[in-house]
Amino acid sequence: MIPRISRKSSVRAWPPGQVWRYALNSFPPGPGKLLRVSVYFTRLVKMHIEGETMANFQFEALPAEPFRHLPAHTDAELAALGVRRVVVDESPGYPCRVSLSDAEVGEVVYLLSHVHHDVDSPYRAAGPVFVREGVATAKLEPNEIPRMLRHRLLSVRAYDEAALMLEADVVQGDVLEDTIQRFLENPAVSYLHVHNAKQGCFNCRVERA
Repeated sequence: MIPRISRKSSVRAWPPGQVWRYALNSFPPGPGKLLRVSVYFTRLVKMHIEGETMANFQFEALPAEPFRHLPAHTDAELAALGVRRVVVDESPGYPCRVSLSDAEVGEVVYLLSHVHHDVDSPYRAAGPVFVREGVATAKLEPNEIPRMLRHRLLSVRAYDEAALMLEADVVQGDVLEDTIQRFLENPAVSYLHVHNAKQGCFNCRVERA
């Protein structure tokens, strides 16, 4: 479990072993993981010593229900809906916005346009997303970051309660926390959206927790 951090407390309250587990669980397996974990652990230890506070945040996946009907359609029927059925041929490469994880080779995913920012503002937006077949909606712990974001270049966008963009930045996924914390320090920021920076596709929403 990723430890929840109270806005009124600091990482001084964390036992050192919990700090290390938090850092270790924040990154997927792969080349360079130990180095990334060590750098992040060092930052957390610095916070531990200096008593810095962190805002709690919660990643939110797309709900699975609107996509459950897709497997029942033929390819021709899907095409008429503007949807394509795809068999995954490499991983990572097909990030699912419902499970918040990369699909594995051989899995079926659906590529479709989805209104991810359904708001009454100039920033209403839709775009392409991948959805894995038959998966449940991801339920992450507070302050837990999906592993599928760690190895990607990301665009983070901060919105206020009126769904107007206040701030935006491009960041490597292995240091995403810094940008989340920086944006949430602004009390006018209501929520964040995380996109893939190169393709521009929406990944997920981040709320205050």
